[in-house]
Amino acid sequence: MKKLVQSKFNKNSIKVLWSGFRPFFDYWGNELKRFYQFDTLVNSFNNYLCGRDKFVIPTIQKVLGNAPITSLKIHLFQEGKYQFIFHLKAENQKLKNTHFAFVVAKDGDEFSKVAKSEHQYLTILHKKCPELVVKPFSGDYLFFPDRHNRKEFHRKIYAYLTQWLNGFDELGVNKNLQFFTNVPKPHTFSVDETNFIKKKIIETIFRLYDEKKKASIALPEIASGDFVIKRSSSGQHRIKLIACRKIIRPISPPELIAKIIITSWRWGNSRFHLLPDEPTDFLNAIIPIWGEEKSLLWFKNLWEQEEKLLQHPVIPQEYINSLKKTSLLKMKDFQSKRVK
Repeated sequence: MKKLVQSKFNKNSIKVLWSGFRPFFDYWGNELKRFYQFDTLVNSFNNYLCGRDKFVIPTIQKVLGNAPITSLKIHLFQEGKYQFIFHLKAENQKLKNTHFAFVVAKDGDEFSKVAKSEHQYLTILHKKCPELVVKPFSGDYLFFPDRHNRKEFHRKIYAYLTQWLNGFDELGVNKNLQFFTNVPKPHTFSVDETNFIKKKIIETIFRLYDEKKKASIALPEIASGDFVIKRSSSGQHRIKLIACRKIIRPISPPELIAKIIITSWRWGNSRFHLLPDEPTDFLNAIIPIWGEEKSLLWFKNLWEQEEKLLQHPVIPQEYINSLKKTSLLKMKDFQSKRVK
């Protein structure tokens, strides 16, 4: 599908080429629900470029320079429950090009509210840990008029741009509760790799934790594409957070640890959780970030409130007992070293 748009910035037209419009399905084969036609999005986007564009061309020109933009190639890359993600390639008159992810809410009202909040959260989180969180740029609302011109059915759809993470693929979970890359030719990660990735996700959660404000990202919805991954032949895979729909506050460190222990997501007839198979790996995901003394004290405080905080764990009691024993032994060893 090809659309020509008259640019506000110069006398030439910007060629806008859209591609990749096809159905997307979840892991179980169910087609993902949509709330508008792509023709509506294309027309709205074209009208936005011709009007008071606050984020598309301005963002591109911040990256490429002030030369007029000549073409935009926009390909539907991925679809989640809440948003579409397009790969946007922009080129200017000097033949310089750059790439972005163009994120568009799948509906107005609550969906767009989530998208705008997510954009704001990513901005804050990227400043805190740029190596772990995608870099967001600007965003704005696209106007979707009702085809019968009924004002009460007009919609404002939030959209924003982020950096394009070349080499990263969406991280998903398969029927065996192992991670895989959600691409046309998926790669399934081994059990050991799955445990490694779980540890990296826990590390991310705690590195993004704000101790002063007692604020944490909500536990990520892994199956909704909240993380992307870049595979490495050495096994040291890199992950990045690309979605955060909620910040939890106030939440203390022991409460956050407990939340990870008691949270799971229904996946077919099974339950998926973030805990690695070995309790020691759970401990070792947190200690390097916050230090041994502080981390072990958090676990100690958790065990003091165990009856209150761990009412509905998603893992066997043996796991919790082992985690408790290991953390308390480490605390004892740490204290004995300090005495010496």
